[in-house]
Formats: sequence, C-alpha cells, structure tokens
Amino acid sequence: MFHLRIFPIFAEIISSMINLLLNSLQKKAGIFFFSFLITGSSFLTAQPEVDKTHAEQAFMTYKVLDKYHYKPQMMNDDLSQKINKEFIKALDPSGIYFTKADIAELKSWDSKIDDEIKNKSVHYLTAISDLYLKRLNRADSIITFITNKPFDFNEKDTIFFRSKQTETNYPANEKELVKRWTKYLKYQTLKYLYTPTDEDKDPFSEEIKNILVKEPEARKKTALRNKRIIKRITEHAGGYSDYMASQYVNKLISVYDPHSSFFSATEKQNFEAMLSTNELTFGFYFDENENGEIEITYLTPGGSAWKSNQLHKSDVVLKIKPEHGKEIDLTSLSADEAMDEMAAFSDNQAEFTVRKSNGEIKDVVLIKSKVRSEENTVKSYILNGDKKLGYISLPSFYTEFENKTPLGCANDVAKEIEKLQEENVEGLVLDLRYNGGGSVEEAIGLSGLFIDEGPLCIYKSRNEKPYLLKDFNRGTAYSGPLVILVNGLSASASEIFAASLQDYNRAVIVGSSTYGKATGQVIIPLDTTYTLPEIMAGALGGKTSKLGYIKITTEGFYRVTNATHQKRGVSPDVNLLEPYFYEEYKEASNEFALSNDSISKKVMYTPLPALPVAALKQKSESRLQNNPNYVRLKKINDSLSQQATVEEKYILNPQFFKKNEKVTQQLLDDMEKNLYDSTTTFTVTNNAYDQKLNNFDESGKEINERSLKTIREDIYIEEVYFVLKDLITFGKTQ
Repeated sequence: MFHLRIFPIFAEIISSMINLLLNSLQKKAGIFFFSFLITGSSFLTAQPEVDKTHAEQAFMTYKVLDKYHYKPQMMNDDLSQKINKEFIKALDPSGIYFTKADIAELKSWDSKIDDEIKNKSVHYLTAISDLYLKRLNRADSIITFITNKPFDFNEKDTIFFRSKQTETNYPANEKELVKRWTKYLKYQTLKYLYTPTDEDKDPFSEEIKNILVKEPEARKKTALRNKRIIKRITEHAGGYSDYMASQYVNKLISVYDPHSSFFSATEKQNFEAMLSTNELTFGFYFDENENGEIEITYLTPGGSAWKSNQLHKSDVVLKIKPEHGKEIDLTSLSADEAMDEMAAFSDNQAEFTVRKSNGEIKDVVLIKSKVRSEENTVKSYILNGDKKLGYISLPSFYTEFENKTPLGCANDVAKEIEKLQEENVEGLVLDLRYNGGGSVEEAIGLSGLFIDEGPLCIYKSRNEKPYLLKDFNRGTAYSGPLVILVNGLSASASEIFAASLQDYNRAVIVGSSTYGKATGQVIIPLDTTYTLPEIMAGALGGKTSKLGYIKITTEGFYRVTNATHQKRGVSPDVNLLEPYFYEEYKEASNEFALSNDSISKKVMYTPLPALPVAALKQKSESRLQNNPNYVRLKKINDSLSQQATVEEKYILNPQFFKKNEKVTQQLLDDMEKNLYDSTTTFTVTNNAYDQKLNNFDESGKEINERSLKTIREDIYIEEVYFVLKDLITFGKTQ
C-alpha cells in the first residue's frame, strides 16, 4: 500500500527532467537583457488560429490547479495581472520585440484574463498571438537590415547589462527599437570576435586590425543565430498557435509555483523516447536554452558523461572535436542541427568544450559507451592516504519507474558499500554535488542504509494530515564515519536525504547551502475523469491526454524537526566556498517560490550522539586559510561575483572588449587552475571487484582512468578527505 500510494508522487526524476525539457521550450520566445543570443525567422502571413481547444486547456488547467495544488490561489484580477505580466515577460523579457505602445495595449487586459479563463474565451490569446507574430516578423526584417552592412565600431555606442530582477525597459518607438537591435547585434559580433577558438586560442593578443578581418563572418553568424530563434517560434514544429497556447498555460501555472508546468502529449512522448539506454552514446541529451545555446538537459545514469563527473545539467556545449574529425562549432547551430552533426561522425571519442554555470570554459573528453542493465550505475573508489576511505558520487536519485518493484540508486549504493567494506575502508564520502534530485522513494531507501530505523521526513499533501515517511528496516548497510558533500545545485531528494542524516547526527554535511526545494509534483492529464488518488495509484496506465498534461505541486516535505528546507536549503556543518555561484539561481530567487513554513506534528525519533561539528569546522577553516589554491580561489570568486552583481556598462568597440573580456577570461582561467590540482594527500584506486572488470573492458578502462583523474584533482574532495579523517580521529579520542 505504501509503495502504490507514494511511488507515482515520487517519480520526480522524470517530472523534473520533463520540466527541464519544457523550460527550454517555454523560454524560447525570449532572452534575458544581457544574453543577446536569439535566432531565426521567416515571414508568415497567416493569422494565428487560436481555437476552443486552447481555451479548454487554460480552463482545465485552472480547475486542476484550484482542486489539487498544494497552495491554491484565487482566480481574480490580482492573479490576472500577474499572468499577463509573466506572459509578456516570457515573450519579450529584453524589450527587443514590443514597444511601449504595444505594452500599453497588452496591459489593458490586466484585469480581464481571469474572466477569459473562466469563460473559456480566446480573445486575449488571439490578440497577443496576432501582435507577437507581427513583432517577430518586424524583428526579422530589422536584423536583415542591420547586418547587411559592416558595423561601425568608431561610433560611441554603449550597452548596459542588467540583473534579472530589473524591470524591462521597452523602447519608445520603432526608431528606438532599431537602435536597441543595433547594439545587441554589435555586442554579439564583438563577443564572437573575442571568443577563443582552436585557430585563434588567444584573440586578446591579436592586433585589432587582424581581429576585424573576421567581422563579416562573425556578423553573419550573429544574424543567423538571431533569425533562427524567431523562426523556431513562427514555424514551431507544433504550430505557432499551439506554441502560444502552451506559453499562455505555462504562465498561468508559473504564478502558482516554479515547479509546476504544462506539457503536451508529444512533448511527453519525445522525452520518454530519449531515455533509452540501448545505444552506444556519450550519455547526455541537450536542447536549446532561452539564449539559443545548446544546453545539457539530462545525463544518462551510468553513461560516459555521468561517469566523467565533469559534465552537469545546464552546462552549455560550445564545441565538439571528434578524435579523428573536424571540430564542430555549435554556437550558431540549432539543437536539431547539433544532433545531426553528432550523428554524422562515427568516432567513439570526442572532446566537448562546455561553459559551466560559473562561467568556466572546460574541455571534457568522453568515450561512447552503452549502459548495461546488469551493470551498477554507481561506482565506488578508494582514497588511499593516512586513512583508507571510500568515495561514491551520486549525480541523481534514479529508479526504474516502469518496474512495479524498482531497483534504483539505493540498491546500487548498497552494493558499492559492500565492496568497500570488503576493502576495510575506515570512512565513507558520499558526493551529492550537482544532484538535482529524482525519486524521493530512493532517497528514503538510501537514508535507511545508514539509519537503523525510524521516521526520516514528513510528507504533507493539501488536504491530508502530515504523514511520516519511515525506514521500516532494522539494521544498516554501513554504520561507520560518514561525510556528505553538497553544493547549491544539490536539490530536492538530495536535500531530503542530507537533512535526514543531519537530523539524526548520522553524517557531517560539508559544502555550501543546498538549493532549497522541498516540494513534490505529480503529473495529471487535463482531460481525465480519474481522481488524484487513482492517478497516484497508476490508474492511467498508458492512456494519453489530448489536452495535454500538467505537472503540479501537490505536496511539501518537512524535516523530522517540523522545519522545512524550502527556500532555505540544508545548511552544511562545515562550509566550503561555492565557486562563482549566485544565490539568484536557487529556489529563493524565484518570485513565485512557495514560502518557508513549518508544521506541528509529534515525531518520535532518537538521534545519535552529537558529532564534533564545531571542532571539524574550526580545523577545516584553519586548514583552508593556509591552502594557497583555496585562498586564490576565494579572491578570484570575489572578483567574479563583484562583476556579476554590478550593472555593467559595455562600450561597443574592439578596444574596450579586448581589455574587458581579457580580464574576465583571465579570472575564469585562474579559477579553473585553482579548482583542480592533483593531490599528494591520497591516491585513488578502484575496489578489487571493479579492477577485475576493467581488465576485460578496454573502453571502460579509459573512462575509468578519467574518473580516477577527476577525483584526484578535485580540491574539494581533498578537503573532504581531511574532514573525514578528522572525524575518525575525534571518534577514537572521545
């Protein structure tokens, strides 16, 4: 009964991945003021055909939200104004399509959208769709007009970068709109000219006259990229009107919370199809983000990218260099074109140039591999130094969703722990950095490997009493010293797991504050007659919905202390610097994130004796103050953060770019050097079982060597080694 009731709610890995897929689709209509990476268009004369189906979608979405959302809202004029504001912002957040007159026209709908939705009317959607199509086509003409001739870099043009929180300042008229586009396109062209390539690894050392020789090529790429993003909207694969309706419904949902979203049956099918692991692959999937860039949306558990521990969701792929082929520049390609390019080369090895979320440019070599069902996805390693410690990295809480008795990451980790115990390790590091969550059921199962028995967290749905999620199994798989490594991208199920072990004094949490998501979602078809409990129990089977689906937040999670990590995250016991990470990317930065609250439920649990966290923290801080790499990293981080938090002014000429971009690039290069440094504190080896397996798998052997190197050079893993070593020592002296 427990399994049937809870499991569909906890199928968060699928829903979160779909959300990533949808986010990229939702945002394709707009760009941030500071991104300037738009693309594609062609002129359409047909008027958008908004029909009753779209009105029905919006109406049913409102009804489902009103009936099932964890924190429902009143559909009134206030909510209407929010929906209109969010829809306009999604379509044109940077003021490059609409003028102030357009915005005034659209704002006349501020108090009418609630009535439109309730009455199943399409007047608003028709009006905004018609206007937006005209403005997209106008922008396409402006791009052509501007880029048909060379840019004059002697003009005194200036452009400002503004934070995401800043209200969009729309141009007063078409003349001002053209000026804005001219600055955008000029900026992008300069960015191309001063982006290092294989042919020109250091454009900053080149004379400006030599750089400007490439201006026609850079200007052409800029135009193509901007035109393509317009074309992707006007000639959307699902049809322009369906695209706009999807945007509309998503903005209606977004004002309830940032993790609920709408997706069509086709989008759901496409996502499920790409999860297949039966082919030889590099092990990751991508889509275009709001900037028209190729962004990683999913890593196949156990695949080459996963095992490398160097690629993560939201990394932007800039270039691909096959082992024996020609380098492929992805900066001016669509996602479909990038997929075609990858399919065209047969090399089993390639170097991927990516831009990390912290701005770092990194080259990662991957080897194609096939994920075999009989093979554990999780791998364990041994850190051999003064102490013999075990290390396991877990990038997501995956499970077998199609299986009624699933075996996921908890089962795989248990097997690795058994291997490590046969090696007589004295302690264990579990690395959850960049782990965005997944199956909460797996998080509960994993917690049970380390805690004897008892409640682990509290589950609360909208109309039910708080419900304890427990570990019912007596005993543990591992009872020794344990450290959990987290960062700001450790989210959801990762946070439930880390919080549980922290509340029980079972593990020392090391790193930086986690993301702050303590809600769960369930997928509901909009045209179903099933009740939510029936849907949760799997009553839908393989049935599809013509109106589409809504991934809706239906529950919240609380710690056994009655508090929640919603919007706050899990605070580490021992703090480590988070390199160039902004708080604005976390849950608390979302305008419509659900609030942090608490509940009142009597919970009987018995924590273990307190861990010596104060002493561990003091020793770590002292050690890091004397670590040259860490000290330099902090200075670099402060400089990069300062650059990101101020309103930047860019003078649009090569002289300024050469100076300014060189400073930024040098900081990022220095950060890269200080983040990775081969340690002499310990050596990294496989456990005996995996060592034997590697002897019979040549491609796996090479992937394994790269994994060993990554662990050995990670300065954070080195510090965690010291923390765990101290924990073991304190335990013996107490």
